[in-house]
Amino acid sequence: MKKLTDRRLFEIAVIFFWASEYCHTPYFTPYLGSLGLDSALIGLIVGSYGFTQMLIRIPLGLATDATSGYKAVTVGGLFFTTLSSLGLWLFTDVRLIFLFRVFAGVAASAWIAMTVAYMSYFDESDSVSATAILNGLNSSGKLLAFVLGAGAAQFWGYRAALFASFLTGLIGLCLAPFTRRVELKRTPASLGSFFQCLKTKNTLKSSLLAAVVMMIVHGTVFSFTSTLAERLGAGALMLSALSIVYTLVQILCVGFIRSDLIKNGRRDRELACGFAAMSAYLVILAFAGSPWVIMLGQVVAGVAYALLNSLLMSACVQNIPAGEKATAMGIYQAVYGIGMTVGPVYMGRILSAQGARMGLLLFAGFVLAVGALVRFWLFRPAVDKAA
Repeated sequence: MKKLTDRRLFEIAVIFFWASEYCHTPYFTPYLGSLGLDSALIGLIVGSYGFTQMLIRIPLGLATDATSGYKAVTVGGLFFTTLSSLGLWLFTDVRLIFLFRVFAGVAASAWIAMTVAYMSYFDESDSVSATAILNGLNSSGKLLAFVLGAGAAQFWGYRAALFASFLTGLIGLCLAPFTRRVELKRTPASLGSFFQCLKTKNTLKSSLLAAVVMMIVHGTVFSFTSTLAERLGAGALMLSALSIVYTLVQILCVGFIRSDLIKNGRRDRELACGFAAMSAYLVILAFAGSPWVIMLGQVVAGVAYALLNSLLMSACVQNIPAGEKATAMGIYQAVYGIGMTVGPVYMGRILSAQGARMGLLLFAGFVLAVGALVRFWLFRPAVDKAA
């Protein structure tokens, strides 16, 4: 009973953590635009969030495994997300915006520790279920964020959503110290354990595929989809609705992803379907003539992301010893940080060049090719079984 109660407290802290990271997301690029920044510079600012994670997640994973500092890193993540949103709300100087956006990336890097700590509540055989639930908590936090952000932005403007991020982070920061300390059997941090995780089947390929997924969603859903929708006449409420629909779909997908149909299915086919759906989303964005068409695309993207994220995250730590899971997750999240960096920068540049449609279609073709690669080579059943 104590373990279950502690797990619930941890889940609430996770929800408020992601609420803090995302309350302002639907309005961040329009808000930066209102400060007079062009799309290319906005892309760099947004991309710094992923770049930071790319740099620090691997050493953070090694250090967390070595010290069993999962709780300390979790508390630190909540501290940095609270500080980031407070700074972004208070200051409009571009250099400070960059700095506090970097702090948001530092905060998001704590997801390594949160992921491993949460999976410790489950048996190894339930890893897909654990990641599905964890991603559902992630989505629940974002849903809370978008609802709170919508009210703040509608009544007080885009900048008020940053204050909502600060408040939710503060609540999570107050809860996190009361969660239990996670103890796992571990080996000392070393380059050897890092390379051992890197050589483990599925870890690197899952990480590279996750980078493609993050390149899509952070270049569109979490950044410039809002800009595209605003150009088509969307206001604050519609921008919120787009994010809410995308997130709500992911929550509704949790039961489906935990079902025997997915757990016992062929991973190559499931992943290929997810990438095909992501490609379709980009095509929808390319030809959208109104925010309502983009809304349809958000549904497609939500289903695709929920499926891809759960499958790739569980594959990443498959057959990794318990004491090295944070190291493996650090590799996974650092590599997908590349996508989080490249996606917004790429989209910012094509929007500045006014070539959004052609850029999105090229992007869609690339993603479809990745899906074909997964289906016919990277996750063939023989490889999957051997892993």
